Amino acid sequence: MVSRCGRSPVGVRATLTVPALRMKNYSVGCTMACDGILNFKISQRPYNAEIFQEYLSEVFQSLSQRGISGAYMVMDNVPFHKTEIIRSFVVAFGHSPIFLPQYSPFLNPIENLFSTWKLTVRHRESKKWGATF
Repeated sequence: MVSRCGRSPVGVRATLTVPALRMKNYSVGCTMACDGILNFKISQRPYNAEIFQEYLSEVFQSLSQRGISGAYMVMDNVPFHKTEIIRSFVVAFGHSPIFLPQYSPFLNPIENLFSTWKLTVRHRESKKWGATF
């Protein structure tokens, strides 16, 4: 990710020379509660139902340590969120899955957090990207 805006004198295109590095893609799973971030996990592989189930087991362990039971797990419409494996896994731990309507990121409060994270990563210099995570 590179910054989308910059400053330059009038009539001169704003440019920034960065090293030609091929960067890794990271996938981030994050769980928020009313009081902030509950848990997050960075994966170098794209999330799928199996990886998401592993992440959820960590989330449920964190919830039980806080004494939280019967939580509502609000999820967007990523296809692996709606698999029967994930639904039954959430219900087996005594929580309720809730799915947001399609095309409604404005209803998902975690989108604001992801937006902030992306902005932070975008404004770092390319040389320091390895230290970001």
